[in-house]
Amino acid sequence: MGNASRALAILQAIRKQSSSAEIHVFTWGRGHEFLAAAGTGFELHELRPYAWSGNWASRLAAFVVAYVRNVRSLAAARREYRPCVVLLDSDYHFPAFLGRGLRIYCLGQAADVLLRASRFGYRPRSWASWSSYWVGEWLDAWLQAMLAHKVFVPSFIPPALPTARGCLEWVPLIVREEFRKARTTEGARIAAFPGGSGLEAARFIRVAGNVGAEVLAARGPLMPELLQGAATVVVQGGLSSISECISLGKKMIVVPIQGRAEQELNAQTVNSLGWGAEQGAAGTPHPIRTDGADVVAGRLLE
Repeated sequence: MGNASRALAILQAIRKQSSSAEIHVFTWGRGHEFLAAAGTGFELHELRPYAWSGNWASRLAAFVVAYVRNVRSLAAARREYRPCVVLLDSDYHFPAFLGRGLRIYCLGQAADVLLRASRFGYRPRSWASWSSYWVGEWLDAWLQAMLAHKVFVPSFIPPALPTARGCLEWVPLIVREEFRKARTTEGARIAAFPGGSGLEAARFIRVAGNVGAEVLAARGPLMPELLQGAATVVVQGGLSSISECISLGKKMIVVPIQGRAEQELNAQTVNSLGWGAEQGAAGTPHPIRTDGADVVAGRLLE
């Protein structure tokens, strides 16, 4: 759901900068449902969903079948629509676009995760976190750099980083237009938003209950009106929900999904930059830009 949220933010920015661009979006599952309900002048196409039920053998077989069919569908769409620019938020369907003379761009946080891990002294705390860090983040960063003409890297701290390094370009955090326009009131309540993945929902709700938070929704995209009157927001460690809270000026209690190195590091970064609720009202959060969608849209339209 986080990928769909930032995809919508970029689509909104493209439409604001160009009313004539022809845009085709390919996605699946609840992200597809979210974009279908949002709509913003683009053609939306549904890919085959990836199911994770059953034993490991049946899951692997279903994944391979869905992957092959999706790559073939994307290759057919490439031949039909003849795009000049492709933006990949999920890098794993890249075989449909390689060797075709296209400008391929990637959008991903992996390079920033690796850089912040060094800056903030992050160390994986479990085997799952270690695997997530080295296999997930490092491999993602390498794959994106190998595939793309340019990789857009949303970052908490782009002013402290080079604007570009090789094919990498750090950009501000990416949030939807409705969050950047919203003006929320601040009260005393604590609002909890479990996030769109549904992973570890029971654990999250238990933690939220321990701090007296009101749980806003079980699943789905975060909306700015849900946070009216909230002084603090309890969120999981995904970049999109954290970015949206920062855009609204809300301090956070971050409950990362266990074993996810990116989410653990995002939580550590939130605290290090003064956006953690435990720092108290006297703490002054580090100013963080959230206009990354405009930056990415401008680069794509160039």
